[in-house]
Amino acid sequence: MVFTLPQQVAAVAYQNKAVVYGLLFEAAAETLKTIAGDPKHLGAEIGFTAVLHTWGQTLTYHPHVHCIVPGGGLAPDGTSWVACRPGYFVPERILSSLFRGVFLGKLAAAHKDGRLQFFSDLVHLAEPRAFSAYLAPIWQIDWVVDCKQPFAGPEQVLRYLSRYTHRVAISDHRLVEVTDDHVSFSWKDYSDGSLIKLMTLAPAEFIRRFLLHVLPDGFQRIRHYGFLANANRAAKLTRIRELLPPPPQQQGEPTPQDAPEVAAQPECAETPTTDDECQPTCPECGGEMEIVETLAKAPRRGRYIMSRKSNAARAITHRLLRCVDASLTQRPSSMRAGPSAGPSHGSAPTADTLNDTGEEGAQLIGARFREDLVLDAAQAIEDQAPTLTVKATSNKP
Repeated sequence: MVFTLPQQVAAVAYQNKAVVYGLLFEAAAETLKTIAGDPKHLGAEIGFTAVLHTWGQTLTYHPHVHCIVPGGGLAPDGTSWVACRPGYFVPERILSSLFRGVFLGKLAAAHKDGRLQFFSDLVHLAEPRAFSAYLAPIWQIDWVVDCKQPFAGPEQVLRYLSRYTHRVAISDHRLVEVTDDHVSFSWKDYSDGSLIKLMTLAPAEFIRRFLLHVLPDGFQRIRHYGFLANANRAAKLTRIRELLPPPPQQQGEPTPQDAPEVAAQPECAETPTTDDECQPTCPECGGEMEIVETLAKAPRRGRYIMSRKSNAARAITHRLLRCVDASLTQRPSSMRAGPSAGPSHGSAPTADTLNDTGEEGAQLIGARFREDLVLDAAQAIEDQAPTLTVKATSNKP
């Protein structure tokens, strides 16, 4: 379910984000609870989660609230669960009319209390008569309230919205090209059969559109209402689970007679998972995606890892450190990493030989820089003296 502000109100919202966004949450929540609580429609206390979005596909300013609403509610006396009719929750036209009246009433009250500020071409709306005249035609238009059952089930809706709860405006995968002159990104044109198109903007315009959607500091964009409100969620959800019939048993789940065997398994035993539990979903529509290929991870670039139990590895490490220390103290002759440099491969170097004269050079720079030089020296030794690596990896008699 989606509650959307018309463009005339969005202009006021942009200059008063904290106030108008808060009114949007309040109006949507009051509308849902009022109609759902009416015995003519559902006659129950519902619970829902609301998430604020302020953008469209092209990053334009488009404030709206997504609401995830279970298909039913708790009876007023708390003795039963009242389910809605299959495929139908509450009438959209009544939702739209009530939402319009509740929001505009709250907006007018905020203006009367002096909570709204106006700038630029809207500065004249600070006058009460001008503001009332501005709102007059908005009372006559139909406001958009979209109420529909999820196409791919409730799990897909939760997965879809969960990707956008802490994301702003656009995700990285939609960015096609970024240069000094322009930014190109893909967008879905819902008016043209959801066709994927490409939009190119100047960098300044792209940044301007992106910054339209920065929320006021500390604003809570995810809110819970009804029996999902934080104050009484635990108790009411427990009561609802008691009233609802048990879910149908899925094929392959343990039966009651198998319960002792399941309980006998150790706590550390891993629960087998199926591919469906981690099946990736489309970030746009929430539908299941098919894995066509799995790419191997690229080799990690980093430190040379050598076993401390290998005397040969210690000898090579010692030799690399000597090369680094020699370069720091400007002794080119010691950079020759021949087989005679350092201790023999059959015995580990002592503390004296590891320290050697390199401490004075190592103190001239940080330990991190010294480590980077070790890596460079290691690569050089591996390229110029491959037999050294062979000896290090074949230390067994």
